[in-house]
Amino acid sequence: MEHIATMQEYFSTIDRKFDKEFASRYPKLNEYYQELKTACFEVVQNPQQNFFDILKALLSLDAQLQILLEYHKLTNANFHEISDEEALITQIKMDSVSYYRELTGLKASSEITFGIMFLGDCNEVPLL
Repeated sequence: MEHIATMQEYFSTIDRKFDKEFASRYPKLNEYYQELKTACFEVVQNPQQNFFDILKALLSLDAQLQILLEYHKLTNANFHEISDEEALITQIKMDSVSYYRELTGLKASSEITFGIMFLGDCNEVPLL
């Protein structure tokens, strides 16, 4: 695990994971990624939010980023089997609401567990 001290460092690492062909081959997925990236920067630049609201927003956005990265990894960084980028984006948004529950072995339908890590899970599909 790389040391991450800033949001810029975090996204520098993610940017390297998506090759240069990603943006041209998958413009909608790249646009979605850029929207997630922008939203993360906006969250941390809003000093009026309290810590837990910031954390909740970042965890929710990061769940979407992690799922997108997982699709990237599963398809050997080429997104071979993605024929409908919009459908994939919709699926990522839906799956992100239970990402942390499923990451810990719970079912998507399980009650949201109490804990900081689960702040990113919610009962609503993100609007982004």
